[in-house]
Amino acid sequence: MASQAIWVPGYVAVAEHVGGGGGGSDGPLKNYDGGPLGNVPQHDYQDIVGYRQGFGIRFRGKANQQVWFHFAIPTPVILENNRASLQRAFVMWRTDPNPFFPATLSSFHVWDGARAQLFQRDGLGLFGPFDGSSFQAGTDPKLVEGANMFTLEQPQVIYYGVGISVLIAFGSQNDDTDVVFSSAGADFITQAS
Repeated sequence: MASQAIWVPGYVAVAEHVGGGGGGSDGPLKNYDGGPLGNVPQHDYQDIVGYRQGFGIRFRGKANQQVWFHFAIPTPVILENNRASLQRAFVMWRTDPNPFFPATLSSFHVWDGARAQLFQRDGLGLFGPFDGSSFQAGTDPKLVEGANMFTLEQPQVIYYGVGISVLIAFGSQNDDTDVVFSSAGADFITQAS
């Protein structure tokens, strides 16, 4: 059996919905000028591209909104002349630990291109630090099953490319709740034929 782990930095995350598009429509993420994403103070256009730093990316959401964020994972479709299978997927993330109205990780989905949804976990309602930083308890690697690591019941054969999608629900009373993504990745295996 061959195995391979592939990770990407968090700043590759893209929001499914960004600015209002100039037509007066309003999106789910905070933009101090009316768009769906919010600007981190003194950093323009963060409502569209997030606030990228060496350790990841930060997005600021509007109160009572939900946004899907997507991660493209470079996928070794063939490993040692055998088709690869996805074993588990990861997103290292954190939200503000506001005990009253936190942003929460609501759903975690994994796709093989448009071919198939390989994994789906909804209704999570998680908040806090699950980003591998010093804010998160534990020792490295700070992977927590069901929070920032999700293992498939059976490895799934990959044909096209792995995409991970997470749904973040922003706090119901606060336009300044953030989500930070520090990295994302996946573990692939093959069975010798």
